[in-house]
Amino acid sequence: MSRKTKAHAQNESKKGRKEAMVISNDSKYTVTPIGLTMLKTELESLRSRRREMVALLQGSKGLGDSDNINTQEELIRIEKRMLTLENLIDNSIVSTPDVHNPKIEFGDRVTVLNENNEQEVFVIVSSHEANPGEGLISIQSPIGKALIGRKVKETVQVHTPSGVRKLTIMGMGNTTQWNQ
Repeated sequence: MSRKTKAHAQNESKKGRKEAMVISNDSKYTVTPIGLTMLKTELESLRSRRREMVALLQGSKGLGDSDNINTQEELIRIEKRMLTLENLIDNSIVSTPDVHNPKIEFGDRVTVLNENNEQEVFVIVSSHEANPGEGLISIQSPIGKALIGRKVKETVQVHTPSGVRKLTIMGMGNTTQWNQ
């Protein structure tokens, strides 16, 4: 690898660390217990991947400059994500819903009947945990906002990017596992 390429990659790595450090602050992030576990699991996976990438770079005498650059760029992406995850984990407040509260709150699993009489199940989570395809909806999403504070048998109309949705709350409860 040429000195110029190596210097550029090192500079980019330092720049990436600085960018990631900017997000590091004293903000607290509310997460579910499972969400915190997921963040920790992702961080451990990235640490393992980072070790592999470093080993590859250390033994890369036979690799061409473009392979080294690609590996270094991937390493930069991994390090940025690791810093983000470390910040989230270090500043997380784990919140579990009150099992005695009849109103929907953060961390609850909510079963609704939609406008097509189809059952849907949502878990209300933080934006860092959200994965709508898995039914994990952010407390800040239109559906999350509409469900918070509601009770079973209430019907809500939600304005979403895809249009107005009518949801009737059929059940709710504390969740220790999302895929029950």
